[in-house]
Amino acid sequence: MDKTALTKLIANGTWTGTLFAAVENAAIKNLTLNATINNSSTTANIAGIAGISNGTTYENVTVTGSNTSYRPSGITCYSVDDSFQSCDVSMALTAQCKSGKSAIVGGLAQQISGTSADTPVVIENCRYSGIITIDAAAGPSSVWAGAMYGGTSYEQDSSDQSIYFPLTVQDCTFSGTLNISNAGDTSVAAYGSWATETSGSKTAYFEGLLGRAHKDLTVTVAQGEDSKTSEAGSLTYSSSAAPTNE
Repeated sequence: MDKTALTKLIANGTWTGTLFAAVENAAIKNLTLNATINNSSTTANIAGIAGISNGTTYENVTVTGSNTSYRPSGITCYSVDDSFQSCDVSMALTAQCKSGKSAIVGGLAQQISGTSADTPVVIENCRYSGIITIDAAAGPSSVWAGAMYGGTSYEQDSSDQSIYFPLTVQDCTFSGTLNISNAGDTSVAAYGSWATETSGSKTAYFEGLLGRAHKDLTVTVAQGEDSKTSEAGSLTYSSSAAPTNE
């Protein structure tokens, strides 16, 4: 990559995990981690395993415990071209919100991204069963939260053009709790069930399973053979897949 959001994040040095600050092209399998994280900084992005993750496979990973930090996540903070298979996270995640800054919390990943417009990023057979807590009384600019990811990001190619990657979420579940308070009129509230974005397009969060997705992405959510695929550019879901409660 000549220029990506990933390189910018590495440069600012505010992303870390209990095991790794960053991993690249790794395979993390059959790992069980229990951790207690308490960090009062309003700039540190902290994950259970890795701060920044690129091209890494997470398989049969279990994460328990608690994480109270600026923008917490269970497995990794910023994920690019990773795959998640059969991961089980119950870590309780509590955001330390900051005025004017986005509050972003994800059960598996805080933010997720990809570098190919053709090859999907895949999250398969994963579960989040913990509690995500965000008290927005401090006045964050937006609130993004989801069991699989808090929000999507996107990379840039060598010509500084944005890459809108496809994302597939297959046979994943959320059996935990979204405990979000004092969000009020937060400009972008992306969590829970249905919401209307400022553009007027309708987006589905599948009852907390997904966080906020950029509307130029194509997202497929599937349970068994039943799937819902967004229309690129609108995130308007049209079929009747099982995960939703409209």
